[in-house]
Amino acid sequence: MSRAPDNPAVRMNLAQLESMDGNYKASLGLISPIAESLRSSPDGLVLLAGTYLGLGNKDSARKLVSDWMALGEGVAPPLAIEFAKPLAEHGLAAEAVRVLEKAKWAGAAARAARGSDLYLRCHVLPHPRISSEY
Repeated sequence: MSRAPDNPAVRMNLAQLESMDGNYKASLGLISPIAESLRSSPDGLVLLAGTYLGLGNKDSARKLVSDWMALGEGVAPPLAIEFAKPLAEHGLAAEAVRVLEKAKWAGAAARAARGSDLYLRCHVLPHPRISSEY
């Protein structure tokens, strides 16, 4: 544990434990040195938002939404819900809706891609049992 100040993963894990116990000030103390790197990952943004909102800092949590929106399309919908829920619970409903809308469109795009792949396999690509000689 003495290596926690040098190890971002340990800092994040300890901060999550502090946050779960309602010790948001201790959580913030642990993640402040690595906050910039946390802003580029879904798990980091969830932790930052929960900590800021636990301390009543809505402005800092609101600013994280733009970081969330900049994440790629591969964010799992449950993480989007985990990020959006505390926003909504703390009066940032418009921001929560933006996050959930992004997750909805990302999910729709993934379903469409899977659907088009299935369509191609079923309707366009030659079926292995069909002879090429008609």
